[in-house]
Amino acid sequence: MSCGAIAWWRAPDFAGLLERHGQVEHLVVQFDFLTQVWRDPRAEYSIPGASKSRNGTTSYADIVSIWTREIWEIKPKHLEDQAFCEAAWYVKNAKVSCGPQWEPGGSFSTSNLFGGEASCTGSKATGTRRNS
Repeated sequence: MSCGAIAWWRAPDFAGLLERHGQVEHLVVQFDFLTQVWRDPRAEYSIPGASKSRNGTTSYADIVSIWTREIWEIKPKHLEDQAFCEAAWYVKNAKVSCGPQWEPGGSFSTSNLFGGEASCTGSKATGTRRNS
């Protein structure tokens, strides 16, 4: 599978997303990001070799900007460290498989979502969100 082989406009698997991510907020953050057309946004962007099981198979970054070449991992606030590690893992593999210009996300904020209780910030923007 190649980089970005999963089209962002495909019909979402709502049951699968709820089972996999546990909360609808994950999907809301992705949809919010996808409305920012200037970013050339993608959700569940395929990255060859980035499987979290480290077996060399393809994995999917939560949100990416094709325009800025940024990658975010969406996690609840209490899992910011894990989000940072996962985003860094995706960036490392994207640089190998998708080109050297990728970096952890730093320009997206969800502060207007969830009654102002969400964020997508951090050191080099981990791409995390805090659930209210």
